[in-house]
Amino acid sequence: MRPFVLLLVLVLLATATVAWTDKPEPPEANREAALSDHARDALVPNCGSCHRSDLPTAKAGALAVFDLTKDPWWATIKDDQYDDLLRRVRGTSGITDEDKAAIEAFVAAIRPPSPPTPEP
Repeated sequence: MRPFVLLLVLVLLATATVAWTDKPEPPEANREAALSDHARDALVPNCGSCHRSDLPTAKAGALAVFDLTKDPWWATIKDDQYDDLLRRVRGTSGITDEDKAAIEAFVAAIRPPSPPTPEP
């Protein structure tokens, strides 16, 4: 009887492990990942020459801000650099309006909230 109980316990543990690891990510994580991927794809053609560490044209200063080959590529962007990123994106004619909107949506989703301004 003991081997059967042991086998049953092992089967239940294996089933629980598979069920636990197959859980989908929360919807906000899926949305963030989709926005991140779209933004990265939109940035590569116009910004990749400086912001891709796997290219000989990469610039150290640009890579310090973000590296499109890393995951997450945006992890090194500092709070005060988001406005500059958006300014550059808005001023780049090679990025479509749809892609600009996707980048702006991504920045809005990932950017840390601004601290509230104190009232006088």
